[in-house]
Order: sequence, then C-alpha cells, then structure tokens
Amino acid sequence: MTQLAIKKDRLVDLLDLGFKKEGNMYVYENTDEYVKAMIIVMEDYPLIHCCYFDMDMLDDSLSDGNIPDIVLDLFEAGLVERFEYD
Repeated sequence: MTQLAIKKDRLVDLLDLGFKKEGNMYVYENTDEYVKAMIIVMEDYPLIHCCYFDMDMLDDSLSDGNIPDIVLDLFEAGLVERFEYD
C-alpha cells in the first residue's frame, strides 16, 4: 500500500509552513468559523494524517473529502513523497 508522506530529511521545513513541533510529531491546526483542519506528521513514520471538519458537523466527528490548502503547500514546497509499506 502506498500513502503520502513527508520526506524525512525535510521534516524540519514543516516549521516554516506553520507546523508546531509537539513531542515526536509536527502538528498544523487551522480553524475558522466554518472548518477546522488538522494535519499531523510523526517523525518515525512521516505519513500525512489529515482531518478536516465542518464546524456544523463537529459533534459527529465526520471528516469530509476536502483537502486543506496547507496540503497543497506541502506539494509545492517539494516535501511530499510516496511511502511504501513493506
């Protein structure tokens, strides 16, 4: 199985894009009155974990299919690669 990941040698570059280092992970949060986006990238397995919530549906904890702009910024910065499971 293939997933999207951040290049391990570029993890620190996430800080320049607004991510915060919390323990062994990098976290990006963006909330406005309509949506909440949270992106989490672990250091050991730097897969891109993305949650995007409609604030009206937050009680249901449903993630919809939209991709937050920050994910597109990761691609444009050249930080994304394929992660292959063995």
